[in-house]
Amino acid sequence: MQYDSCFDAQLNITLMSPIPEIHPTRFQELLTFEIAFNEKINKNIFGMFTEILFITAAFFIGRSNYSLGWLILLFLSSVNNYLRQQRLLRQAYIRATSSIPESHLILSRLDDIPAWVIFPDVERAEWINTIFKHLWPKINLIVEKKLRDYQMTINEHESFKKFKFEKINLGKITPRVTGIKVHMTNVPVDDILIDVNISYVGDSELIVSLNGFQGGIKNLQVEGKIRIGMKNLSSLPPFISEVEISFLESPTFDFEFSTALVPLDMFATGDLLRSFINEEISRRLVFPNKIIIKVETYHNTGTEELPKIVGIIQVKLHYVSELNGHNGQIAQAHLNLGLHRMKTSKVTISENVAVINFHHKIPIFSHDAKILNISIEVKDDTIKMGTFQGFIDVSNLYKDRRKYLTCKMSPHGVSSVDLLWLSLSSDQKDLQNQVIPNENCTILEIYIDSVKNIKYLTSTFVMLSIGEESKITTVINPNSESWRQHFTFFINDHNSAELHVEVIDNMTSRTIGNYVFRIHDLVTRKKMSQNLQEIPLNQSNNDSKILMLLKLHAVKFKD
Repeated sequence: MQYDSCFDAQLNITLMSPIPEIHPTRFQELLTFEIAFNEKINKNIFGMFTEILFITAAFFIGRSNYSLGWLILLFLSSVNNYLRQQRLLRQAYIRATSSIPESHLILSRLDDIPAWVIFPDVERAEWINTIFKHLWPKINLIVEKKLRDYQMTINEHESFKKFKFEKINLGKITPRVTGIKVHMTNVPVDDILIDVNISYVGDSELIVSLNGFQGGIKNLQVEGKIRIGMKNLSSLPPFISEVEISFLESPTFDFEFSTALVPLDMFATGDLLRSFINEEISRRLVFPNKIIIKVETYHNTGTEELPKIVGIIQVKLHYVSELNGHNGQIAQAHLNLGLHRMKTSKVTISENVAVINFHHKIPIFSHDAKILNISIEVKDDTIKMGTFQGFIDVSNLYKDRRKYLTCKMSPHGVSSVDLLWLSLSSDQKDLQNQVIPNENCTILEIYIDSVKNIKYLTSTFVMLSIGEESKITTVINPNSESWRQHFTFFINDHNSAELHVEVIDNMTSRTIGNYVFRIHDLVTRKKMSQNLQEIPLNQSNNDSKILMLLKLHAVKFKD
């Protein structure tokens, strides 16, 4: 017993002293020597006492004619005690190394580590550990509240009315992230894949009671590599729809029993329970098994992906007068409103006036600026005749519905601009009542997300066409990127208009697949919209599909 106390004291001094003060190049040698020395003494003492014990036990059992079952029980108890000592020694080693600065541990092992390990693709994450330290008290409160709520649910059952969490304490030691890696290749475009090396050697304790019996666990230890998958990225916060969590391999999991459960460590019962828990963790949490946490549902409906159109500004530029000295010249007006760039047709200046009669509709979105720049420039191919710079308050235009601008230009010219605010509706009745000859009475929103099953192509774009008007997306690699682009078309006759969608290979200009949609089919649908969904492409050999959303609005010329 005296030697055991000396051994424990020596182990505590060796492993729990402020090791960072030891020179890092000597740390590993000292630690390895102490552990090997102590393990050797343990084995010798255990072997000596076991031999004496069994000789004595065998003598008395044989002399007294007792059953050999007591000898077997004694043997199992001795083996269990030895295994427990080994487990406690491993725990002490882990606790000691977890308190040492990472740089010291790395330096102490540089002589033994090959060069490819010194520059891995796994990054350090000390900033995460710092955040853990600050958040740990808050996490402790959250965990305690969740478990107390769970206790109230358990207490509703007749058999568990007296069930209670006596103590819930996560301790002061926080988990440590020892490395983190974000995968950049072979990952779906809408996913984020992160591997995290985590180590938790805590001083936590959880004690429960039921019908007067108390039991608990403490000093939880978990070490392993966790894969975190963030699925279905969205353009709106929180930007993901679900999180998948799993261990890449069976983690190292251990704990100690407290209160009335301490006797379970006798006769290997505790080790059997730990083995059972480890098997359950492997069966439920090790890849490909995973925990799935739903976050949000934007991709389930798709309607939130579209920027919300709040209205239409109809711009009318009637004429530009007082263009002195420019009679007989050809003039063209360049009109800019916000990010929209417009050009009028070319006209001849007569009597110092250029009669333009230009009108154009501009969709205004919820994320657009509330104050829009407006600029007008009148020029021919070589001479700039006059310019104007000003601002339009969108909120005031929404209230007043109409605004006339008389723009004094420099050095010559006065322009007359008429701005009209038009509201939108998703009601079929408004669409039927807004049929005006030669007027675009509807606006079609199109959201192009991505294409599926496009193989062996590295550059692709989509062309959208209604009548003679066409618009194209950017060129991307469809196997690893998404467009996520938004387009609008003003339509005169929604009953006969058709939307033509073509997916084109940028290298060969060959159409990979196409799709034709009758605009009138949207009228009969709820809110005149088709949610984000995969649509099969025609003339495709790879069962290709395009992920897109369509929405139709009626333009209300009269409120």
